[in-house]
Amino acid sequence: MQEGKDPNTLETTKDRAASMIYPLKYERALTNRIGLGGQLVFAKYFDTSTVSATARDIALELNFHLINRSGIDIYTGGIVGYSGIKITDTNNDAVYQGGGMNMGLALHMRLFLGKSIYIPFNFSYVVYNYANGRFKDNTGNDFAYPLKATGKNFGIGLGVKI
Repeated sequence: MQEGKDPNTLETTKDRAASMIYPLKYERALTNRIGLGGQLVFAKYFDTSTVSATARDIALELNFHLINRSGIDIYTGGIVGYSGIKITDTNNDAVYQGGGMNMGLALHMRLFLGKSIYIPFNFSYVVYNYANGRFKDNTGNDFAYPLKATGKNFGIGLGVKI
């Protein structure tokens, strides 16, 4: 669920959207329990048949591994980086495009099915600040629109450890 606050009216809106998120991550161990890395995330959100959104995020990641045994890795982490988003409404030929800082906290679990194939589970809370956002539509509207949003995400997928 995404929650946003209109900076002009200070109204809070909530919007639930299905999504497909493709993260590419790299992590290097600093100690037995602490890892530092980065991530590049490609996301597509589905709201209605006429509204869709795509996002690209790049971030630094710091993780603390609570349990790291054969077959299971449970860890918590935080990110800080940059996010760019584009929201399109084909019904009104409207486009919102912006970029800005993102930060988040997450709890992760990897269940290994062998040495390198695993099933990742993820619960995260992310804050987005699209300070340089811009809205345009087919009626001539074209104005700056900064947007702040938060999101709670739960994900499951398939991963490969290289």
